[in-house]
Amino acid sequence: MFGYLLGGLLLEVTEPRPLIVGCGAAGLLVLLGFVGPVRRVVRAECARDPRMPAGAASAPGAGLATSVAAR
Repeated sequence: MFGYLLGGLLLEVTEPRPLIVGCGAAGLLVLLGFVGPVRRVVRAECARDPRMPAGAASAPGAGLATSVAAR
């Protein structure tokens, strides 16, 4: 609800197109802000788990559920 209120107030002062561009840019900045911490957590998890082979974090589907049946 706060977003609707803020969006309505901002539409009173400016056009919709710059608001959409600004919100998209803010979203990308937030995403970039989380890249570093997530990479550190992945590296720490790989270093802590001896069963995980080197480079497994970058392998496609690493650690994700797959369509292959489990034993």
